[in-house]
Amino acid sequence: MKNDKFVLYAIIILLIIFLPLTVVSFYIKIGENPLDANPGHDFYYDNNLWFYNKNDDLISKYACTTEKCNLAETIIDDDKYGINYYQGGNLSNVEIIDNKYTFITDGALNYLFSLGSSSTVSNYKNIKDYHIRIENNTYIVQNKDDVWGAFTIGSNLGAVLPFEYDFIGLKNNVVNNELQAKKFIVLKDSKWFIVDNKNSALTSFFENPIIDYTDNYVISKQDDKIRIYNYKMEEYLTTYNFNECATFINYIAVKDTNNIYVFNNVNNILKTINVSESGKLSLENNNNVLEIKIADKVLDTIALN
Repeated sequence: MKNDKFVLYAIIILLIIFLPLTVVSFYIKIGENPLDANPGHDFYYDNNLWFYNKNDDLISKYACTTEKCNLAETIIDDDKYGINYYQGGNLSNVEIIDNKYTFITDGALNYLFSLGSSSTVSNYKNIKDYHIRIENNTYIVQNKDDVWGAFTIGSNLGAVLPFEYDFIGLKNNVVNNELQAKKFIVLKDSKWFIVDNKNSALTSFFENPIIDYTDNYVISKQDDKIRIYNYKMEEYLTTYNFNECATFINYIAVKDTNNIYVFNNVNNILKTINVSESGKLSLENNNNVLEIKIADKVLDTIALN
């Protein structure tokens, strides 16, 4: 009996020593905690989306209701109207914003999700961010009634444009890797105009799409013809037949069949460039030198002040 008790005690002691070591060695071997509800810390696991911080601590979890469940994808609908929009973005899904909010697609809708409360705030039909960070974490969103608005995401949600527009767009204007959002191209009741980020109209109402602008001029397009106006809809350079345009700050480049014209004042054309090349017209700043390009080929330059 004494020997049996000794053996039993020895087995218990050995289990106490080696069982934890076995669990620890298993954890080290596979790099996962078998006692964790999501051992591999996968983003999608067990029909949930799991959100972890930089220290790999779980901060929130979203319970999916459909099989189509992920971070939301965004759209760009500017091609439909010919807007000169930013096309170099590489974000395929929305980001997690300061570990506080993100957008989730679950089924047919997109949801603004609060990581702090692990709950949805609102839902939207579409989201637009041009696949790049927009100034002040601004997002352009379409609600279930097919009207567009915009808001910022920070410590709190901040309204920018109310849900009353048939289209909202931003021109191609990137500064320090952020798309600028101080002015918006909008469409409402079949009229195009520009508003600021306080929803104040800055221009007259145009019948045709506004595809670009500067601080002084609005560029519209009608039947593939570029038309240039001031903010009060007074038209300039009407004897020309421009078919393409590009802007940088207050510089405008326009192209007809044979020439490119560059100006920052319609009464003062800075450059006239004869061109036979085809491709996209662009203006780009390179070390304080404005490059006039066709299909990424530099045709001429202007020193910027």
